[in-house]
Amino acid sequence: MKFRTILAEYVAKIIEKQAHRRITSNVILQNYLNYYKSHSPSTGCSFGDYYLLYKYVKKNKPVEVLELGTGFSTVVIARALQENEEEFGIKWHMISMEENKDYYKSALKSLPPELKNDSNLEIVLSEAIEDYYEFFRGVRYKQIPDRSYDFIFVDGPDLMVNPAQKPLTFDYDLVKLVGRSLHPISAFVDTRTSTCFVYSLLFPKKFKYDYLRRFGIIESVTKNDLVDAKKIVSEAMSRRSFNRPNIFKFITGNY
Repeated sequence: MKFRTILAEYVAKIIEKQAHRRITSNVILQNYLNYYKSHSPSTGCSFGDYYLLYKYVKKNKPVEVLELGTGFSTVVIARALQENEEEFGIKWHMISMEENKDYYKSALKSLPPELKNDSNLEIVLSEAIEDYYEFFRGVRYKQIPDRSYDFIFVDGPDLMVNPAQKPLTFDYDLVKLVGRSLHPISAFVDTRTSTCFVYSLLFPKKFKYDYLRRFGIIESVTKNDLVDAKKIVSEAMSRRSFNRPNIFKFITGNY
């Protein structure tokens, strides 16, 4: 087990170095990130995260993008979308949601002018509220613009909406959007273990987890892929997750 951990850490460092080299070789993107960093209090993400997002957008060419939680990733995704438009003429639109007023103001101030003046990118301020899917308690943005999203990056909202309750919950936005859509939606989830766990139950055939980058990956889901609580419980019971009593106790009911 220790060897596997050491190996994983070693491979993760290699991935980070390669990602750093590829991001910094993109002069415009690196300038965008430097500008954002010089104006924002945010510490940012790893270059591995940046490159994974950048590579996905460049390869899959989404048209409608939703980001949950504004930050450095906003710059990376938006620049990749700009490049797709410059190279292939693909029109795009991106909504980035933020619930914290201070972060929202900071993001608007920190965006490089080339993105701030691009009407295809919108930073939207919305409070976060609790919501429920079956027996799962989640948090979502109250007002997400109604658009036909192709790709969603989940890095928000803050799960501590109700501090009186334990914070272990999940992002409900993806479930809400997928639950009413026949248009395929793909998503990345950044380092949110409880959200990844719930998604692995709700989209069991479409969810993967990248342990090296700590990213959840959901591939092309619609409302037909969303599993309900009855099926989740039924499958758990069929795997005999509960200990059965011995035959004597079972017959007599004397537990």
